[in-house]
Amino acid sequence: MPILIAVRAASMSPEHINDHPDTKPAAHLERELKNPSYRKCRHGPIAAKKIGLTKIEAECAFFAGWLAELRRLVG
Repeated sequence: MPILIAVRAASMSPEHINDHPDTKPAAHLERELKNPSYRKCRHGPIAAKKIGLTKIEAECAFFAGWLAELRRLVG
């Protein structure tokens, strides 16, 4: 996992990692996680739940803005 930490540290935000099919977060995870192998639909929601929306919003400004707009529309 140190490679994943290094990838995050080298980027302004998690959103800036997602700039190419070879460098998107899922591609990094697929390369690094072998046992069990990474499955986006299975592991993505588990990771998001463990991280929590508060942390994700703090790290991801574009996502936070989108989520704020959704909250405004339904609230």
